[in-house]
Amino acid sequence: GTMVPGAPAADAPVRVRGRSGWLLDELDGQFDLLVFAPVAPAVLDDLQRTLGAELRLRVVAQRLTDDKADVHVMEDVQGLVRQRYDGAPGTAYLLRPDQHVAARWHNVDTAVVREALARAQGRTGS
Repeated sequence: GTMVPGAPAADAPVRVRGRSGWLLDELDGQFDLLVFAPVAPAVLDDLQRTLGAELRLRVVAQRLTDDKADVHVMEDVQGLVRQRYDGAPGTAYLLRPDQHVAARWHNVDTAVVREALARAQGRTGS
């Protein structure tokens, strides 16, 4: 796909808690991790617990299921987010505050996300 590291993030329509909007408007100027559902709850919990202070976890789902209060879930109402990001289940994108792709994975893992975040912030891996 075209969403390679360094590329500007593509926009697409989403719905958040019943409100229609746009993916890029849901980003708030910090590092964001987009994860495409379904993803095991234990993986989401580990990402949130380990990296929650450094980045914002955002889950992209085709339709809403249980919306955990501490996880920002965006409904991909037209399937365009999935299409534009080649968003198979478990795929993840680390987005920089300037809305460019810092890294991407087909299977999200906390350790590799932490390492990529450190690189993107100009720190060495931990």
